[in-house]
Amino acid sequence: MQKISELITQLRERGFRITPQRQMVLNALMRSGGHATALEVYGSVTNEFPGLNKATVYRTLDFLADEKIVTRSELNGRLLYEIAGDEPHHHLHCTNCGHMTHLDNHHFSELIQHLAEDHHFQADLSHLVIPGLCGQCQTHMKESSNN
Repeated sequence: MQKISELITQLRERGFRITPQRQMVLNALMRSGGHATALEVYGSVTNEFPGLNKATVYRTLDFLADEKIVTRSELNGRLLYEIAGDEPHHHLHCTNCGHMTHLDNHHFSELIQHLAEDHHFQADLSHLVIPGLCGQCQTHMKESSNN
């Protein structure tokens, strides 16, 4: 995971100011240690700065996602944000128990190449959440159906 100072440098190099609000949102996402909803980020930020407006947090998250400083993904109808890594990464999400496993980007190289060559399509596979059932839930379901 990147450091806050690296993220701030990236924004400055692109010509953006580092407002206190942007700094607070980045800090809250770093503290979350993973995925957080906008409301969770808002709650974290307002613990320290109670006067901050909820709309400001939402706008800041959208801005950071547009600049690819954070990633935005939908999971069970909720938008989740996390600090973007140096390399794209993906998640396997168990829809039964909620377990999340990281999946490296190299698994998608052939798919990206296939889509580009055969379909003339440039896919944005920078951050995917793939729903399904984890091995443990599959085992529990098989055992339940055998009873």
